Amino acid sequence: MIAEAIETHWSHPDYAERKPTFFEATTVMALHAFQTGQCRINIMETGLGGRLDATNIITPLASIITSIGLDHQKWLGNTLPEIAGEKAGIIKAGVPAISAPASPEVRHVLESKAMDVGTTIDFLDEEEIQTLTQHLQPAKMPGHHQRINLALALKSVDILQSKFPVSKKDLETGVDRTFWPARLQTIALPNGREFLLDGAHNPEGIEALVRYLHSCRSDSQRWTFVVGLLSDRPMDKMLAPLFPLADGFVFCPVHSERGCHPDEVMECALGMPGCPADISISDDPARTIIELSLTKNVVAAGSLHFAGGILKSLNMSPFQSDGAPLENDRYDLNEFMGASGRFP
Repeated sequence: MIAEAIETHWSHPDYAERKPTFFEATTVMALHAFQTGQCRINIMETGLGGRLDATNIITPLASIITSIGLDHQKWLGNTLPEIAGEKAGIIKAGVPAISAPASPEVRHVLESKAMDVGTTIDFLDEEEIQTLTQHLQPAKMPGHHQRINLALALKSVDILQSKFPVSKKDLETGVDRTFWPARLQTIALPNGREFLLDGAHNPEGIEALVRYLHSCRSDSQRWTFVVGLLSDRPMDKMLAPLFPLADGFVFCPVHSERGCHPDEVMECALGMPGCPADISISDDPARTIIELSLTKNVVAAGSLHFAGGILKSLNMSPFQSDGAPLENDRYDLNEFMGASGRFP
């Protein structure tokens, strides 16, 4: 099917002059596959922002906007309203829109866009989130931020019931089977110990991680954080929220062209107030996690690329939480080890 899509869509004379990006190419290939396979419903996630994203060529049945934070500022803007303006680009005329709880400034941008195009946008509040998820929160999706995402999904199902009816039993089964790897994922190690793996890759993600740790913290419990960061992230804002919960840090490289050298991360940390005294660097995060787990509570975080590398080193499928060995190398097929550059 991939070969057929390439021949169909990239044999055009304009291709040599207008080479699509990898994401643009795979987006069109996906749409072609969906059409060929006669899928009844497709879920499209934007790659970056929304207004200019390749996925925004479609007119959806519903537009869903998750929590908005400072991320990808180089392309989306340096303030929350600017970023919200880019995200709002997926709001279409006559298409119902749903949003996670938003700050007043973000809410204003989204509401203005909805009004401009002639539709409505529904903002979830805490009461509705609780009502939607009180009987359906899956054990494999801990954390309040994941409850918000679940509520958005359930609200979408409710809005589309007339077009795509879903029974209560099927809904419960779907939620129960939901598993999102590297999002507050507790992983059992071969030595009988456990550690927490989280793909928090921006300040908002780190804040969500910290809120979760506080929610399950006992007395003065602390964690050793094994951290790998990307170079385009604000290191100080990623590290500072972790300091009050940390008894130490181990900084590691991220095997990505965007990876930040651990020496730079350590230098940043040492120059910040409240930095723990126990700080080190390791080139082997998986081995470090196993060793630390014997005497410490360990959390690994900082990047999805970093999380994917750890899972691969531990020979653990991102689609299982029981440590089952991989029969196939599935990492090249998901965002952990995603390709970069242009489509060949």
